[in-house]
Amino acid sequence: MNETNQMKVTKFCSLFSMNYIIRALILTVGTSRDTFLVGVMLVTSAYMVIILFRHQRQCKHLHSLSHLRASPEKRATQTILLLVVFFVVMYWVDFIISSSAVLLWKYDPVTLSVQKFVMNVYPTITPLVQISSDNRIINMLKDMQSVCHHILKKL
Repeated sequence: MNETNQMKVTKFCSLFSMNYIIRALILTVGTSRDTFLVGVMLVTSAYMVIILFRHQRQCKHLHSLSHLRASPEKRATQTILLLVVFFVVMYWVDFIISSSAVLLWKYDPVTLSVQKFVMNVYPTITPLVQISSDNRIINMLKDMQSVCHHILKKL
């Protein structure tokens, strides 16, 4: 088969061309699957938020009114919502980029690079959000910093 009937994705990966109906079918099935799975994730995240909200309401008498900080439940809820919204946005941006490439039958290096960047943003940012929301980790990092500073002073 000659190369004009192939779409080059990368140097080592190429796809044979498909007719429009097959591409539309693949896109429809992929969209349905993705919508269902993102919907399941949203429902389970909403369930966690509801459980945290109920727990916060039940334990309200334990939290002193003198505390200006948000309760652990509220911080966990904010973290869950932030991660879920960020995941859904990044997922659909990636999906739109890859779907447009499949429909247009064109994978240029710029599109592929943007897609790789978008795919890696969420797994890069998520641990940083989780670390910043956990005071124990922040305190441990501060302790490590002071120990390193102390050791460097002695040298």
